[in-house]
Amino acid sequence: ACYVYQAFWIRGGSLGGPPWPSSTSFPWVYTLTDPGTYIVSFSETRSGTSAGCSASLIQEMRVTVRSPAPPSAPPAPKAPAKIRVLRAGIEGGVLDMLVEITSRAAVPGAKLNLRYQSSGQTTKFSVPIPAATQSSRGPRARAAETSIKIRKQLPAGQRGKNTGIVELAYAGSSTVQPDQVRLRAASGKSQLKRTTTKIQNGRLIVAGTITTKARGVVRIRLGYDKPDNSSAFLNWNAKINNGTWKLDRTLPAEAAKGGQLSIQFTGYGPENLRGEQTAKQVLP
Repeated sequence: ACYVYQAFWIRGGSLGGPPWPSSTSFPWVYTLTDPGTYIVSFSETRSGTSAGCSASLIQEMRVTVRSPAPPSAPPAPKAPAKIRVLRAGIEGGVLDMLVEITSRAAVPGAKLNLRYQSSGQTTKFSVPIPAATQSSRGPRARAAETSIKIRKQLPAGQRGKNTGIVELAYAGSSTVQPDQVRLRAASGKSQLKRTTTKIQNGRLIVAGTITTKARGVVRIRLGYDKPDNSSAFLNWNAKINNGTWKLDRTLPAEAAKGGQLSIQFTGYGPENLRGEQTAKQVLP
């Protein structure tokens, strides 16, 4: 007969001892949670009357337990693009626009992509976003924004009509959110203006005026940062009533801390009114 005895034990690290955690059963599972270096030992002893049964074996293995890496911080929130469309008209077969965007978007290679649809045709083109110099901002631009003047000669098939739909898209960057705008290009001025912008007692209150020829709604979007630094958006329509519009809405807790407003009138074809868009930061 031959008898085999096996034993396992661990020493070192924060275990102290002796005695050390041990077992004589196989397999043995022991969880190490504290950082440090440990020695795992295994012994086997054989005894009995059979030939070659008398023997012993000890093996050891070094195990290092490291502290878990600290959780990585969430990425910084991206800044809003703050796109404003101050002018979008057609003059002598030329699409004429004045657009503002945050100066953070003015990096090498940055551009706006545009699509103009009219007379059953689509014209696509892009324009670079210039560096945020004083000349690029212009007299009407805010200090933190870049002004972009766009003049695009339209193809012959689109020159006979003085209105169309223009789509403007900014792809975003590592620090600025993407954004896009779709509105009517026309000769009539919509005169979209903001008179009130505030968050009060958890409610968003936005109001303003527009030409009395305008019909439909003013579209309002609030972008805000969530606790994980991702972005979320809320959208509403404020009905136009005799040249005025107003929105009063209760906000969820995260949005009530403030964010970036985009306020847009897409235009009104029957009166040949162009679309306009403005932007404004709002805080409680």
